Amino acid sequence: MSGHYQRVDDHGAPLVLDCVGCRRELVNTLTNIFGGKPMCRACRRDAERQAADDVLGMAWWNELTEQRRAHWLQLAGSCRPVDAWHCFKRAAVSQAA
Repeated sequence: MSGHYQRVDDHGAPLVLDCVGCRRELVNTLTNIFGGKPMCRACRRDAERQAADDVLGMAWWNELTEQRRAHWLQLAGSCRPVDAWHCFKRAAVSQAA
């Protein structure tokens, strides 16, 4: 949260919060909560896209054999499955082009 003065309701709850993504001031925070955190619509849309991509990446990883996992990890130059997933997506895009 930024250091600006925050208005509060009768119970002391803030009426104005900052978006955790872009730090823009949010009004009507009850409709701007995503995953327990205040977010503007643009940041919420990005978070939802990222969450969907994370689910796809986990499903992709879980379907790979140990050999294919090792292959993608080596191509990614990492030991993290998320890096292998990003490497796979980049390879898929370059093959489609």
